[in-house]
Parts: sequence; structure tokens; C-alpha cells
Amino acid sequence: MPIMTFRTKLYNLLVNRVPGIRYRYLNFREKNQGAGRVHAASYLFGLNFKYYILRASGLKTDPEIDPDINRTVSYETQASKIEDPRELCEKLKSYDVISFDVFDTLILRKAGKPTDLFYSLQGVLNYPNFKRLRTEAEQAARARRYEKYGDYEVNLEEIWQKLYQISGIDVNRGIAAEWETELEFCYANPYFTELVRELKAQGKKLIICSDMYLGEQRIKQLLDNCGYAEFDRYYISCESRKSKHKGDLYTLIKNELGDEKSYIHIGDNSFSDFKQAKNNKFDAYLYPNINTAGDQWIAKDISPAVLSVYSSVINGYLHCGVNHPDKNFELGFIYGGLFVTGYCQYIHRFVENNSIDKILFLARDGEILKKAYEHLYPTQKGKCEYAYWSRLSSTKLSASVLKAHFVERMVIHKTDQNYKLRSIFATMEIEDMLDEFIKLYADKKYTPESMFDRECAGRLLEFIDNNWERICSHFNDEIEEGKSYYSKLLQDAKTACAVDVGWVGSGALILKKMFDEVWHFDCKLYGLMAGTCSANGADRDYTVYETSNGTLNSYLFSCAHNKDVWKYHDAQKGHNMLVELLLSSNSPSFRGFKKDENGNYDFNSEKERIDAVQIQAGIMKFVELYSEHPWRDLEISGRDAAAPIMLLYNSPRYVEKLLSESEIKANVE
Repeated sequence: MPIMTFRTKLYNLLVNRVPGIRYRYLNFREKNQGAGRVHAASYLFGLNFKYYILRASGLKTDPEIDPDINRTVSYETQASKIEDPRELCEKLKSYDVISFDVFDTLILRKAGKPTDLFYSLQGVLNYPNFKRLRTEAEQAARARRYEKYGDYEVNLEEIWQKLYQISGIDVNRGIAAEWETELEFCYANPYFTELVRELKAQGKKLIICSDMYLGEQRIKQLLDNCGYAEFDRYYISCESRKSKHKGDLYTLIKNELGDEKSYIHIGDNSFSDFKQAKNNKFDAYLYPNINTAGDQWIAKDISPAVLSVYSSVINGYLHCGVNHPDKNFELGFIYGGLFVTGYCQYIHRFVENNSIDKILFLARDGEILKKAYEHLYPTQKGKCEYAYWSRLSSTKLSASVLKAHFVERMVIHKTDQNYKLRSIFATMEIEDMLDEFIKLYADKKYTPESMFDRECAGRLLEFIDNNWERICSHFNDEIEEGKSYYSKLLQDAKTACAVDVGWVGSGALILKKMFDEVWHFDCKLYGLMAGTCSANGADRDYTVYETSNGTLNSYLFSCAHNKDVWKYHDAQKGHNMLVELLLSSNSPSFRGFKKDENGNYDFNSEKERIDAVQIQAGIMKFVELYSEHPWRDLEISGRDAAAPIMLLYNSPRYVEKLLSESEIKANVE
């Protein structure tokens, strides 16, 4: 074993001992390579002083490993609202020359960070660790340029010449691949499209001013691809070897276009686009960088490539400055979108791998899932059915074969929960037996308005035992109607899957029991759930066997996978209802297959107060944008999809307010 040197011991003590210090120091060195050893050492000693002397405990954690530890949620669109582009356009008309930055201003990328595009190149070029190599090659090329000429302004060809030395990748092949990736990922910022068009129509002089390694011809092509008309002049740092960051690019513009003119520059960088513009006698307008604006809110405990897609969709839509959705739309968009998209991917893989003939999206949670699934997989529409089923209907129809479940849902769960005796009998749909029960226990002086307490529940359980067959007979007509209904849905299907939200899997399990033991269908039924029972609760073992043998399949978590989420999810804190809220529907709740005089099934007349239309609109907007992304085929794991939802878990006041406003009910009603 090699002997550890004093220098190594010191490095381990000051850098490696605390994960948060190590992360921050290495990140500082990467971003400030020209800072020198003294500056880096000063920064490192400052971190150690804050941690050990000032007790800054926040420095202990590496934000890359546990990035969401202190994050909470808010109505973020409202928090980052910016000036209307039409108002800005009016202000700009007074200037002779209007200068625009390109990237993160006129053009946005479908990536959380610019370097995320190198993940895509890694796949195209089939070269491991390409992102790091490409980043290092650019840094090395800039350092070499500075040593020889005193500036850092390199072009794409110079970067790739350096990368060729490092990797051996053919320069022409690499440049072509990177350029194609840029074209694929770049799109016009909707905040500026109409603004630029209006200024152009007014005859204003519009120029481009960009610190970028892509030259003028490529910048022109990108802007053209994004729908912008040609600008009057293009000032690109890699061609003039001058930059906004240094300030001399602004000087060049004034020298060429005339110092007497009035100028304003628009860009997203607070130093290069704002401070340096002002320092060089330009007026400046700082357009908020969409990723910086959304960074404080976005869930980050997501795999890097999926995080890049997720953050680009969320930030590109919410923080560009033109979209101002309400909080219900935002709830669906931010916290439900990734979940629903990933769940639909999961459903599709299961359908393909198991040769499923019919996909039964159980009401009402299945409503938005069916919409999203058919958008993502339009060729599968023939397999998709929206199926009437609910906790109430399944409990009634299966009573004869699942007595314990009936008693638990109808009696035990409602004991001492402020229900009246009339309500208990009405939900069981045995109102005709209420007077009989009251007379039987006349000494207790029960009335229909009596509160359903523990003592009353004991008497009712006794009554149910003594009258079980009569009670079950109340549901015979519905059982037959249910059989007819599902026969039509299934047609000749030999395999089907029932898609539900969770949690004990009763929706799918009871439907399977009806298929197998009551209706005797020749169709194998599987259950797909968002999540199972969690570690926190009496039902934790409910689905152990079914999830092990493949009868039930859970996307987000179970006792066998994503156990950190399984352990954290807690129904007592409203987590079950929160996920159900993300899949909410304004359709009335299905009560059963009992028909009225018009032949319509029984639905609950009451609706939840939450605006499910807006929640679903937010989810569908995310699904739409995700499906247009170059990386739309990336698999969204259940753990990735859980990350935004866990941010909601970490904001109990926000959750409590949501649930109280929505009036979602936990029990069978």
C-alpha cells in the first residue's frame, strides 16, 4: 500500500472529509480555471472556516447527491412574472440600434444546461464519457488561445482540433454531429418572436451580439431555422476575437455603427449582457435566464438526462415570460406531467412485453392516463377502454366473495368518523333494512340520525353476520349488469390490464376476482398501479404476494423497488390523496351498475371542488412538449417521476391547503 503524503493527507482533510465542501471546491475549480492556486486555496479555506468555525451545517451535504433536501414548492409562475413583451417592444422603439444576445435569449435549447447536449453526442458518436472530454477540450482550447493571444474566443473548429488530440474522434465527423445536435435542440423563444417581427416591421436596426464559438453562418442558420428574419449585422466573439464579457465587442459595434447612435442590448447574463453593456455606454435590458429563474423550484433528484428534458420543458414553458397559467394548471404541469408521462411509458412497456389485448383505464384516475397514453401511443387507441369501476362499486359487487373487504370498507373504516347511521346503510345500499336494525336494537334507541360510534358498529357487524345472504342479494342485478358491461369492453380479449392509481390494489385485484370467480371470463387480468401500500401503515403487507408474482405491478414504488420513496410515502400525511389529486377528474364518481329509468348507470351527483380541467390541461401540455423532445424515448423511471411529487410531500402546508380546498374524501361514500 502506498504511503500517504502530507499533501494528500491535507487534501483529504480540507476537501474530501466533508462531501459538501468537496463538491463546492471542485465545482469552483471547474468554473474558475484561470483563477490560480491562491484564489482556489482561499476559497477552500473559507469553506472550511464556515463549516467548522461558523457551524454552517448546510455545507455538509453534496447537492448533487441530495439536491432536493431543502426545496419546497410555490406558485412559481407568479413568483417569476416578467414584463409583457409588447410593453418591452414599445420601449425599444426609441433606440437607433437594438442588440440581441442569441442563446437563452432569442433562442432556447431543449436542455437544462448547454453541456447536456453532449450527452446526446455521446450516444451519436458512441464514445464513453464524451461530455467531460468535450468540456475539457473547450477549456483547454480557450486556455491555449489566452496564452498565445490574450483572449479566450475560440471557434468550434479550434475546440474540435483539441478534442481530436484528446479523443481521436475525427474532426469533421464530430463537428457535423455537434452541429446537427444544435439544430435539433434549438427553438425560438416565444417571448421574442413577435417582438423582433414588430421591430423589424418598424424598420429598426437589429443586430446580433453573442459570445459564442459558433460563427456567423451557423448563427444565421440557427436563427433562420427558428423563424427569425435576417438581422442587420452579426457580431460573434469567435470571429472578431472580442467579447461582451471583456467589453471590447461593444466598443467594436459602436466604432462600426457610429458612436452618436442610441443603443440598447438585450440578453440574459447579468455581467456580460447587462453590466458590461452599461459600462460601454449601452442601455441594457436583462432578460431572466429561464433555467436560472426555475432553478430554485425545480426537482433535481432525477437522473441527469431525464432531468435535462424535464427542466427544459418546465422552465421553457413557465419562465419564458409569455405563459401565465393558474395554480391548478401549474400543479398538473410541474408535479403531474413527468409522473403521467412516465407511467404511460411503463404501461406501454408492460402491454408490449405481455401481449396485452385490452388496457382498462379505471374511472376516474384513468381518465387523464387514457388521454395521455393515446397521445403518446396513438396506434394503441384500439386497445384502450375507459372502464367504469370504483371503490364503492367493487366493494358491493364482490361482497359475496370478499366479505372481509366489504365489512372493512363499509363499517370499520367509518367507525367514529362522524357518520350517521342513515349514511352507513345508504352507502351499503340496504336502506330497506335500516328500520329492521333499529327495531332489533330498540333498547339502544337508535334513530337514522344516530352517530355511528364504536358500540353501534359492533351491533351492525352482528346484524350483517346474521343477514349476510340477504345483504348480498341486493347486488345481484348489478353483478349481472357488470358482467354484460365488461363483456362488451373486453370483446374477445384473452389478456387485459387494469390501470389504477393504487394503493392496496383493490381496484385491479377485485376486478380480477370478479373475472375469475364470479363472471368466469376467459381473460387473464393484470393490475398496474402508480404505487403500492407504503411502509407507513397497517396495509404494508397487503400486496406483497401479488407484486411478487406479477399479478400487480407498481410504477413509482413498492416494497421491492424505490424503497426510499416506499418508506417516505405516508397515507396519514395525505400522500395517497395528493397523488390521486394529480389524477383528478371532474367526472362524477361511479357508484354502480344500477340503472335509472333512462338506462343510465348510477353516479354521485357531488363533485370535488378542485379544478381538474386545469390540472389535466397542465398534464397534457407537459405530455405534448415532452413528446416533441429529441429525447422523448428516454425511459422515465418511477424514481425519477417520484421526485417532483416528493417535493410536494416536503411542503405539508401547501399539501394541506390543496387537499382541504379539493375536499377529496378518503372513505367509500
